[in-house]
Amino acid sequence: MMNLRSIRLPVPANEKGQSVVIVALFMFFVFLGFAALSIDGTIIYLHRRELQNIADAAALAAAIELNQNKTETQAYQAAMNSITSNEGRVEWYSTNASPNPPGTNIGAGKDLVLGIEISNRCDVRVALRWSDIGTYFAQFVGRGNLEVGARARAGCNLAGGLQPIAVKRFGDQFDWDTSTGLNTNNATVYCDGCNTQHSIQGPPAQGKGNANDFLRPEAGDADVISEWPGWPDGSILYQSPSPHADLAGGNPGREFFFLGGGVDPNQGTTSYAGLINLDIRHISAPPVEYYNGVTAGTNSNTLKDLGEYYIRRGYCCDIPAPGDQVSMYNGNSTAFAAQAFQETYAVGDVVAVIIYNGTVFNTPNLAMTGNDPNYNNPATYPTTTTLTSHAVTYTIDLEAELGFQSAPGGLTMNVEGLTGLADWSFSPTASPVLGHSGINQRTIQMTVVPTVTTVGTTTQVLTGTWIFYISAIDDKLGGTDIRRYWPGIVSIGDEVDGVQRELPSVTGYPDPIFLSVIKGDPATTIRLNLDVWGVTADQNVTVSSGALPTGFEWANPQPPWTKNVDWDDHHGSGFNIKLRVNDTAVSQPTPYAIPLTVSAAGMAPQTFNIYVIVEDASTAVKDYVEILGYAALEITGYYNSSNLIDPTDPSPPPANAVRGRIVSEMWDHPSKMTYGLRARLVPWD
Repeated sequence: MMNLRSIRLPVPANEKGQSVVIVALFMFFVFLGFAALSIDGTIIYLHRRELQNIADAAALAAAIELNQNKTETQAYQAAMNSITSNEGRVEWYSTNASPNPPGTNIGAGKDLVLGIEISNRCDVRVALRWSDIGTYFAQFVGRGNLEVGARARAGCNLAGGLQPIAVKRFGDQFDWDTSTGLNTNNATVYCDGCNTQHSIQGPPAQGKGNANDFLRPEAGDADVISEWPGWPDGSILYQSPSPHADLAGGNPGREFFFLGGGVDPNQGTTSYAGLINLDIRHISAPPVEYYNGVTAGTNSNTLKDLGEYYIRRGYCCDIPAPGDQVSMYNGNSTAFAAQAFQETYAVGDVVAVIIYNGTVFNTPNLAMTGNDPNYNNPATYPTTTTLTSHAVTYTIDLEAELGFQSAPGGLTMNVEGLTGLADWSFSPTASPVLGHSGINQRTIQMTVVPTVTTVGTTTQVLTGTWIFYISAIDDKLGGTDIRRYWPGIVSIGDEVDGVQRELPSVTGYPDPIFLSVIKGDPATTIRLNLDVWGVTADQNVTVSSGALPTGFEWANPQPPWTKNVDWDDHHGSGFNIKLRVNDTAVSQPTPYAIPLTVSAAGMAPQTFNIYVIVEDASTAVKDYVEILGYAALEITGYYNSSNLIDPTDPSPPPANAVRGRIVSEMWDHPSKMTYGLRARLVPWD
């Protein structure tokens, strides 16, 4: 058999080395392909990046014009000018050598492929196409020119830029019909676009109760004046907060000082100069809320630096809502604010500001007092047929201080600690109104009636000693959410030495029974007063504690505690305990209830609560304004003292006051404004 492996085929001499040439040629073309991809790819990338930068700049240019209350025609022109100034060409955005967007566009909305489009007064889209980009290597494979595209979208109302400035509604001027002799309790309001006059009867509501206190609903109610805070509901938008404004006719209304000297609230501290701290909120009742790294310990210089930063850059995050309370700057010179404004914004620029009702509130601004909690009195010993005659009555006094005004619907009053143990009621109302119609003081009677219970066939009065508290909360529509509490004690049972108790029994109560503590502060001392009833010998009384909330702890000694109590001394014997609240506790506006139980051998035990309000930290913030909404404001002038600064002066003196006028409706969120905020790029879809 032939061995095929031994066969050797002869190779002609003239064909030797051809395989090397073929491989070399193949590698050359591979290299050429990679070179084409690398070099032409880089060209495409650089041109695409350049085109994207041009599109971004054009979209922002148009949005900035709209942001400053310019017309859409001006905005389109600004976008085209931006493209030209960045060495762009007309054919990149227009199908016609004489561009006239949107008429020369291709596509619309998110499907725009070529052109400049403005929609919804504040939405700008730019789509560019560069189709004659020359190549180096791609031309060898039939691709002489390549094409790239770029898209950009910008919004003038989808950005930040809210100024930390609160402008009082209607500025400083009032409208009066003096011929009728109307006083501060009766104003005739000349509303925007109205053919009729509206006479507002009654005493002040917010601010001074003048024409400053009224806005017209936006939609379909041109001749209706609505009084704050009696808005139909929180979603209704309101017309220009400047009387006699004619926005369509180019007349935004009166000018007024809004920052620095000359800014005075209608009511409240005259030191307010327009600057607010948006990082400190919920001032009237604990816990105070802090944002963006600000704490109760943040010093005034840091707050000042933040205020200046927000003026120059705008406040964009965690925007407060209408009804929120924001602090004003206390103890801080606000001259820096006017100067920062002057260095950042020109006369004629439009910025977004907060609108408030003209009142700077101070805290505490609602006083709540009552007859002192007394362990031995009031007490009652009723039968099931004499419940009403043995009812216990508590007198609660409420007083509006420093301009406090409750919601028109009044405070919400309630009781905690008596449910299932006794019945209660308020008279003459459980919703007292304060600060309206000249009423700044109210006296409320709370009546406690023992509860009847049936055991088997026996009907009897439920007896015991209970600790409770009364709350008064301004939480209705238009309220400030201020919260006030008053603690009380009630005893129902058999009589011993003129005091009614269940027999035999052990009772106790803490002093104080209601605490307000700050996380991390030293432990608070509480006196526990103990008594035994219906016995003839001293008793060992044990006090045990229920489970404590997170962050709460008893300082040594730890519970349970034991005390020998004198059987015939009802003035109270007891001992001190200490409660500490550390930084892990959760602050909340409602009190914690810490249950303690006292017991002794052969006696009915008693459980009572210590009520504790926990705050994050003490704060020196006392003054605040309440947000009504947001509006755009046009800067009309900078002032040094009373002297108007020439806007053309190349070296102007530093401003200490800024004047402007409202040029928009009032909105319930800055994002609904069509101008005044800072334009920014947003996603295409």
